[in-house]
Amino acid sequence: MSTSTDQPAYHRTWRDENTGREVHQLTRTGDTQRPFLPYFMTWKHLSDGRLLIGNPTQNRILDFFSGEITSLPGIGRAFQIAPDGSRIYCWDDTSRRVIALSIPDLHAEPFGQTLDPQFPATANLRITADGRYLIAEIIHEHPKSKAGFYGSDAAAVWQVLNRPRRGELWTCDLSTGQSNRLIHLEDHGIIYTDPSPTDPDLIKFCHDQWEGHCQRIWTIPTNGGEPRPVRPQSRGEIVTHDIWWPDGRYIAYSYQDRRGDPTIQQNPWAEYAAADMRFGLAHPHGPEAYLSDPLGHWHSHINVSRDGSRICGEGTHDYPFLCAADFSIDRTRIDFIPQASIHTPYASVAGHGLQADFTADGRWLLYHDTVDNEHHICAVRVEL
Repeated sequence: MSTSTDQPAYHRTWRDENTGREVHQLTRTGDTQRPFLPYFMTWKHLSDGRLLIGNPTQNRILDFFSGEITSLPGIGRAFQIAPDGSRIYCWDDTSRRVIALSIPDLHAEPFGQTLDPQFPATANLRITADGRYLIAEIIHEHPKSKAGFYGSDAAAVWQVLNRPRRGELWTCDLSTGQSNRLIHLEDHGIIYTDPSPTDPDLIKFCHDQWEGHCQRIWTIPTNGGEPRPVRPQSRGEIVTHDIWWPDGRYIAYSYQDRRGDPTIQQNPWAEYAAADMRFGLAHPHGPEAYLSDPLGHWHSHINVSRDGSRICGEGTHDYPFLCAADFSIDRTRIDFIPQASIHTPYASVAGHGLQADFTADGRWLLYHDTVDNEHHICAVRVEL
């Protein structure tokens, strides 16, 4: 169990050459099995202060302050943390069961089973806040259809964006084992599915298409019904990289207005467009609740502290800094302050691969960076 101190356990530290902040390298140099942070929007905070992280072969738990890394029992793939951090949900493909690992002792208990053989158990899985419904998101596409997506050839990027694919969203009531296909799309994929952290009756998902040519974010009731568009878009408006606000009241996203932009076909990349980026919040039932002033530069991702009082931005090709800012829905101005320089080379669409997030208390930022040609988890204390 985590014991909080003022400093994390680290293997190396240095003074940032641009911000002057002290940066800590948390993972060991030369360790080929060193862990990594999951995708920025993934819930990773456990109730005892530790963090769920990964490595090339299995998930692990990191104690930020002691440096201790604990491997999970080999009972299946971990796919989600409960919103309160009290358990880790794992999926066993053989028995088609959900198994819950309690925190802090990692005691394993069967949590439910899918009885319907049609339920796509190999899909991307999620589970509702009350643990009742298992959610499966699946895209049907050719396995090699994304070749060229991360390059600099606009035609190749458009070919990937316009590739044929179909999307489905399923739920399974773990109290009965029975499943239900909520959505079937013939012209879009479905990605970034996440249940509300507070409302077990609500699921967020996204259409997999170029963000300015589709309605990106949707919500749907867990037991079925009509999907609702979140922050309804006009053609050319980009709404992307959405996350649930910690209390479930809003869905946050990056916004860019490219309506009337004649360069879209030659330049589908948001980070290279002339239009500025803004940060927005919308109600889960649709309407926009907040839109910031222009931020002055693009951020690959924006994340939020657990109490909603701070946000962090990951920078971009011409602004290679991990940034943080105080946030209030009552202020449209956001003053991002660089916290640490980024040394990983930038890749179109993929960004720097920071996967930045705050510690549970919001005092530190965790992120990936390249140190002596190795990818490491680093930490910097937030100073605003």
